[in-house]
Amino acid sequence: MGKSLDHLRLRLNDIEFATGNFSETYCIGSGGYGMVYKVELDHFDGINVSEIEGKSKGELRKKYSSVAIKRLYRRLDRQGEQGFVAEIGTLSNCKHPNIAPLLGFCDEGRELILVYEYVANGSLDNYLGNMDNVTNLVWAQRLQICLDIAHGLNYLHTHINGKPTLLENMVFVM
Repeated sequence: MGKSLDHLRLRLNDIEFATGNFSETYCIGSGGYGMVYKVELDHFDGINVSEIEGKSKGELRKKYSSVAIKRLYRRLDRQGEQGFVAEIGTLSNCKHPNIAPLLGFCDEGRELILVYEYVANGSLDNYLGNMDNVTNLVWAQRLQICLDIAHGLNYLHTHINGKPTLLENMVFVM
């Protein structure tokens, strides 16, 4: 991991403390790549690499807020590790209203953990996976969801570091 991302590095002890050692009490979801926990945590306030040049870690502003912690499963094919590094590199420079900001990461020992701003509306998958939610949506709401997703994807493909990018398993915000 590059030195320029050190401001995003969080200590495993702090994450374990906040999650009650990854207690099910804080678990808000799981998927093929890992478990997600909602907790309160100290972190730097969504600062990207271009904003930190020339500043020491002590000069950066800290914030205490609700975060979503994604603890990745260790996979034998190491696909999760490759995606982990790519996601940090890309999202550390990402600012878009339809993409949940990456606030930090932890790669201590065997752990691969990503920390995102907590998005109160929940995941799109959970929302659309409930047939009651889907049938209650009017066409204007359905269209807006599609547009929001398209804007987020367009940003990821065209605006990060001035070159096309494709990411899987992104956290999108409606």
